[in-house]
Amino acid sequence: MEKEKLQEISKIFLENNLTELYIEYNGEKIFLKKEENVYIQPKEEKKISYEKILKKEEIKEKSDQEDKNTKIIKSPITGTFYSAPAPNAPPFVNIGDKVTSDKVLCIIEAMKIMNEIKSDCSGIVKEIYIKNEETVQQGTPLFKIELE
Repeated sequence: MEKEKLQEISKIFLENNLTELYIEYNGEKIFLKKEENVYIQPKEEKKISYEKILKKEEIKEKSDQEDKNTKIIKSPITGTFYSAPAPNAPPFVNIGDKVTSDKVLCIIEAMKIMNEIKSDCSGIVKEIYIKNEETVQQGTPLFKIELE
């Protein structure tokens, strides 16, 4: 694998505070692991595709384009993103919806606790960066709101 790709993967690994990362791409395998004083056995192995890492980098680049007319709502915690209150329910918000301060935008499940993520501004939903049931890290951009 090219040196630049390895450096890019390492940078993403460190910036997202990951403890383990396994990538399988075009027959090549990479496993990164941070050693800490206390090791907690993971409940399940998670594989992240190279394409998914690149997608998260694209989301970060887009979210960096926040200006005075927009607000990026980021995940306050690490967990699983849910766009609706139940599997068959409509999503909390769609692109183009008008939201007010304290409007529930999504749920992030962390340690079996459902945490409602609310808007801290009023405006129109311009972008939704994450798909339902995707894992997000703390600080991951979730929504772009055009301010009123």
